[in-house]
Amino acid sequence: MDFQPTLQLLISLAATLGINAIPAGLVLLGGNSAWTAMVLYFLENIVSILLAAARVRILAPADDTAYAGLIYETMKVTINGVARPERQIPPTRRRLIVDYVFPSLVFSAGVGVFLFMFVFVVGHHSVPGSVILSGMEGIIALQLVHFVADLALLGPLTPPQAQALLQQSLGRVGLIFFAVFIGTFVAAVNTDWFVIPFVALKTIADLAVLIQAFTARLQKPVPEI
Repeated sequence: MDFQPTLQLLISLAATLGINAIPAGLVLLGGNSAWTAMVLYFLENIVSILLAAARVRILAPADDTAYAGLIYETMKVTINGVARPERQIPPTRRRLIVDYVFPSLVFSAGVGVFLFMFVFVVGHHSVPGSVILSGMEGIIALQLVHFVADLALLGPLTPPQAQALLQQSLGRVGLIFFAVFIGTFVAAVNTDWFVIPFVALKTIADLAVLIQAFTARLQKPVPEI
């Protein structure tokens, strides 16, 4: 029996629990404000975007012909007002990564401006830089543990797996930033009660993503008849 996938899952689960425990601990045990958790989750999501792209860049094949079977997107061509049949745009590893990173970072920039304005300009809330720095040091260290475990134990990614990983990560990016957006407004009432359910729901979502990816990876392809 191959224990590498199980070991990779266990390391990923432990790292994920640790990543989510840091913001919660700084707020609930360290006496920091809820804004601290929002900023940390925002920064953690940006790092996760870059690491997801790096996973595909390292583990997925570079050969463009390997992506020929993917259904990527279609484009309608209109010439002189006459619509031509749709044609499939062939995907590549580079295109998969660019089409994941670009919208993710653009969305991140928008949420970052909103968070900065709401926290520091409008609300004049206190978010100690030293706390953010120490919190991110722990978060990034655990993210790198997860990343190295993937590189060492996950094995090569097929083009469909690379595409699914980035699509799944893009959905997580949107979900976390939406939660940060809502959490910022909730924090405006000067209460930290929402931190516990926020951390719990985010942790559950992160764990569900890991388990779903692990289950999908163990599934064997159905042979063609």
